[in-house]
Amino acid sequence: MRKREWSTVLLPELFTSAELTRPKDDHPGGELIFAPFDTHRIGGVFAGWLKRRGVTVGGKQDIRRLRNRTRGVRLMTTADWAHNSVHHAPPAPESKLFRPDEPVLQGRPLRSGIEVPAFGRSDRWPFDAVRRPANVAPAHWVAIFKLFPGEWNMRIRELLMAVLNPQHPALLDTGVDLGRDPMDLRTMPKFLSGFRTLIAWTTQESLGPHPLAWTSSDMHRFLTSKEDADRSPASLRLYAKSVRLLHKLSPALTGGGLPADTWPGRTIRAIANDTRDTSELTTPNIRPETWFALVKAAWTYIHTFSADIIRSRDAFVNDDEPSALNLIDDPVQVTRPDDTTGPWHPGLNGRTLEDECRALRAACYIFVAALSMMRDSEIREISRGGLVDEFFGAPAVVSRKRKQDPGRPLEHWWITEPVARAIVVAEELALHPELVFADPGLPETADRFSASQKFIDHFVRHVNAHRQDTGLPEIPDDHVAPHQFRKTMSMLVSNEPGAEIALGLQLKHAAVRALANRSTQGYAASDTRWARLLDSAIEHARFTRLHELYERHHAGETIGYGPGAEKLADTFDAVKKAADEATRTAKSGDKRTEYDFLRKTRVSLRFGKLNHCTFDHNRPDEAKCIEEAVIPPGHTGPLIDRCQPGRCPNSVITPEHLKIWRSEETSLLTLLETPKLPRCLRDQLNHHLDDVRSVIRRAEK
Repeated sequence: MRKREWSTVLLPELFTSAELTRPKDDHPGGELIFAPFDTHRIGGVFAGWLKRRGVTVGGKQDIRRLRNRTRGVRLMTTADWAHNSVHHAPPAPESKLFRPDEPVLQGRPLRSGIEVPAFGRSDRWPFDAVRRPANVAPAHWVAIFKLFPGEWNMRIRELLMAVLNPQHPALLDTGVDLGRDPMDLRTMPKFLSGFRTLIAWTTQESLGPHPLAWTSSDMHRFLTSKEDADRSPASLRLYAKSVRLLHKLSPALTGGGLPADTWPGRTIRAIANDTRDTSELTTPNIRPETWFALVKAAWTYIHTFSADIIRSRDAFVNDDEPSALNLIDDPVQVTRPDDTTGPWHPGLNGRTLEDECRALRAACYIFVAALSMMRDSEIREISRGGLVDEFFGAPAVVSRKRKQDPGRPLEHWWITEPVARAIVVAEELALHPELVFADPGLPETADRFSASQKFIDHFVRHVNAHRQDTGLPEIPDDHVAPHQFRKTMSMLVSNEPGAEIALGLQLKHAAVRALANRSTQGYAASDTRWARLLDSAIEHARFTRLHELYERHHAGETIGYGPGAEKLADTFDAVKKAADEATRTAKSGDKRTEYDFLRKTRVSLRFGKLNHCTFDHNRPDEAKCIEEAVIPPGHTGPLIDRCQPGRCPNSVITPEHLKIWRSEETSLLTLLETPKLPRCLRDQLNHHLDDVRSVIRRAEK
């Protein structure tokens, strides 16, 4: 080990052990430590450093005198510093409430074999004994106290200990009630940040280090200064919570806290002037232009480019001297917008491979987030072997649900085949022994954490920077957050029959009413930016199905049964007659003429799962669903929940529908054969059977 000389500090009371210790290679006697300042430091920088630690100096002569006391450099070990600490450093104050050897994590599930930090540890509290969520950085899973000077070190540890263990017997004995639920460790960094901001402001205003000296007027000025600095409502709520907690925990804090509540009787939202309607979801949808470009680019990487990237990765990892030019010789050929054809990448090598591996991982993440409606935390928790071939009739993926569920249960999310393909590619790429999205698949990046937001930002920049090679369309440079995918897809599927219940199940919302809650409605709210596009897509799909019926009718096939089917057939015949007449007049024409006439004809037809409806707005009284019904204000069209397919003259029962009705008849007959069936239930089944048979009889006439 190369020897280095460090200044011997003769004022150990100025420094904490965290500042003095720097881990080094093996060295007899312990780790090497150093002085936070060196002998060359002089002037304003050194004076400012001393002032922040409460040391008053008169001028440059005093600074030089103090600097000279640090001369006489030599090697110093932690054992030497420990000796100095015993003889020079004042004893650390003890908490009046918590013992130094008490574990800071109590009453929660812990991982076996991992030490829980004790309250007396004043430098940092690592929370490795609690399983860290896959979407949380390791640096955010440890509480660091070195930025809290002097007596604030003890005070902030007491505050954190209290919110982590609100049912601690000693805390309850003081009369403080923080509720039953401990603070979520994911919010711990913000908790500490709020107090750091408060301490910095009070220091700047020379209010003294102890909250007992602070007044309500001071705290009003503190929050006003942050409002003037255009802080967000969330930040203002955080600062207000910090101030209020200092008062609420005053009986439990060593030396006391704030003597009075600064805002008695007011909620945190009212204090922060946060007037937003919390009942409405404020997450914006992704713009259609951005959505389609992003999802298309992600699927292209998964479906087309993934094989080349993974082959190149394997060659790079297994080859001791990988090629500097190309790791593979036969990359996929693509056609670009300028009609040129060539390889999608100019050359996958050691310099470009990491970017492509990161892009492929991001593509898999984006595609899963867009089409599965899973939360970010749930996607990042997907483990190897998490795909299920069938879960209640459809493929699914298993992951852990964390939000508002401390038990972290394993849940199933239904997925489509392309989403399953994305997860398989991510699993093949990753090197992590468990998690699928933990790393981009290279040994040197295996332990490097990346936030999901960085996945998306990197992917957009990467795709746009290499469009000339990949041929992918440009992705608009919008801000796209992980939770926006979930919100946008919920809006897109909200018009499907039974969508609210399905969304409640897939979004994993609490089953408050019919398996969906108020949040589900917020996710499914319409978006004017998508409205025209969705209307066009719905109209196109509707005309496609109408055209299929038209073709089947003129091919001699049965398109349906009942008066509604006869009405529809008459309309198709009229369209055919008009098209033939126009063709004879023009002495030219083809099928396109019929399609144009069909599109221009206002055919009133609503497609359904059990029947189609030919409701006529000019004659609404013909509809059975309208009879003796209270029409909601502003409503036009049929009342779907009152539909009577076997009795309404507007109902169309197609051969495909008839199969469903006959299957239902068989199921009802099987149920009626059940012995000891309650009479009331038997009557209900017989009534339902009569309705089903009326539909079948209409088709068989």
